Amino acid sequence: MDRETPASLTAMFNNLEQFKELYSVGNYLIQPHVMHVTVVSRTENNPSHRHRNFEYSLLMSGRMRYRIGTAQVALEPGDAILIPADLPHRWEVITDEAVLFGFMLFISCRGEGARQYQNLLRREIERQKYTIRNFEKLADIVDRIIVAAQKGSGYIEEKIRCLSYEAYIEMFDAVLPLPDAKRGKTRIAQQVHGDDPHTLTESILFYINDNSHRMLSPSEVSAHIGLSLNHINHILRRQDGRPLGKIIWDRKVFLACNLLDNTNRLVKDIATSLGVEDVDYFCRRFKKSQGMSPSEYRMKNRS
Repeated sequence: MDRETPASLTAMFNNLEQFKELYSVGNYLIQPHVMHVTVVSRTENNPSHRHRNFEYSLLMSGRMRYRIGTAQVALEPGDAILIPADLPHRWEVITDEAVLFGFMLFISCRGEGARQYQNLLRREIERQKYTIRNFEKLADIVDRIIVAAQKGSGYIEEKIRCLSYEAYIEMFDAVLPLPDAKRGKTRIAQQVHGDDPHTLTESILFYINDNSHRMLSPSEVSAHIGLSLNHINHILRRQDGRPLGKIIWDRKVFLACNLLDNTNRLVKDIATSLGVEDVDYFCRRFKKSQGMSPSEYRMKNRS
């Protein structure tokens, strides 16, 4: 592939409005930023850098080596590289030059536990050493995208949009083969069941933080994580020193203190915003934690 072809393809890709529309894959939302074909040579200087978005690229020809964080990854033609946002990395070309087909994406999550799913994706990519080896499915899609672009006729924008979406699905299927919410819980449970209590505690805290606006029971958290409440409390007492129910209420009290310190909202409104409709019950729990009522707390801190 000569150097003019990648430049013209990249310019054409990024004039396609439909390519940049929002996509949904399982629990994840994908906002494409750039699609490109790039020729890089061994002589190019490539200092360590980071991107605000997610990098997903296929090595089409040549050989490369990446340093991603503390990991070193060697790429052969047909391998895909996955680099999460804000992760320092640098590359070098081993052969005279290499050709990459890449997507730059903003990846976010929706619904309850959004940060937990973001964390799960990043962990799985790190576990797989930032690569999908011999990624034939992506190579086939890339070939079809290039053929459609070079042909330049018919419903080219629609074709490339559909093929791009297919490429994202294949990536998630390779990295997270159980992407839906129900099976995602099973995967989380498999990762944290007794083997990594720090991950369990982190997953629980993410879920509580994401759902502090509503009444959250320990049994719901247990069902979400996929472990028994007794097992969760055993791990939490060892790692955090608090049972699950207290962690849930400590988070609500922490948020209530911030609102009492920084706003003039009524105590009843604060309780409702934290998912507690019974203001008397809220005040009792607050006093048990802080040794004073919400009104007394506000008066003391503001004076």
